[in-house]
Amino acid sequence: RDVRVFAGCSNALLRPAVNASFCHGNDGLAGASLPMPTMALEKQHAVDFLIQSLEEAEEPLTLAMTAPLTNLAVALCKAPHIVDLIKE
Repeated sequence: RDVRVFAGCSNALLRPAVNASFCHGNDGLAGASLPMPTMALEKQHAVDFLIQSLEEAEEPLTLAMTAPLTNLAVALCKAPHIVDLIKE
């Protein structure tokens, strides 16, 4: 309930987004019952948060990303130098 959430890009960059709603449901969680968030959605865009987090880290970070990777792609276009701040 105390995890910060940042809204990211709403569309894929080069083609329509593909999802697995047939398997995971329209919410991506197959209808799992989760507690409602107690924190408001952050005002900062996810791309800017990603860039800032990489720049402020003391060492290169390992990113555990889930598809699609649109936010990462936009972050790399917006701030190409962050490529050196990503360990893997």
